[in-house]
Amino acid sequence: MRGRFRIIFGIVLLLGAMALGYVGYAQWVLPALENDGEEGDVEDADPDSPREVGPLYHMPEILTDLRKSEEGYTQYISMEVALECDGPEAIDRLEEELPRIKDALLEVVRSRAPEELRGDEGMRTLRTAIMARVNALIAPEEILEVYFTSLMIQ
Repeated sequence: MRGRFRIIFGIVLLLGAMALGYVGYAQWVLPALENDGEEGDVEDADPDSPREVGPLYHMPEILTDLRKSEEGYTQYISMEVALECDGPEAIDRLEEELPRIKDALLEVVRSRAPEELRGDEGMRTLRTAIMARVNALIAPEEILEVYFTSLMIQ
């Protein structure tokens, strides 16, 4: 009975955290991405930026388990990514291939242990793996960058 309570409590806690993450994302990140050159534009925020950000495709949320940790625990990841495309044709390809892309992303993420996702290097490795898999599926179109807009490991 006690174990069942912990599982239910964990699920409720995870859903609450995801809801808070979504509210924060919708409140602060989306307005900045949708800004039409008004005050606080992306170009104004980073003057060292070498290029303008291309069209973005926001993938649906991914919620899945990770490979078991070294301690033998199962952990879960919730993440949302935005894919920067090289043009509108790439967005069309992403929409056409969405089921295959979601499957590929789940495969990439589930093959990782929580230890592999810690720190900047872990996130760079995951970003590179996602970009390679998606680009293979939408060739000759391509994505230029993967942005993590929400990420939680529990």
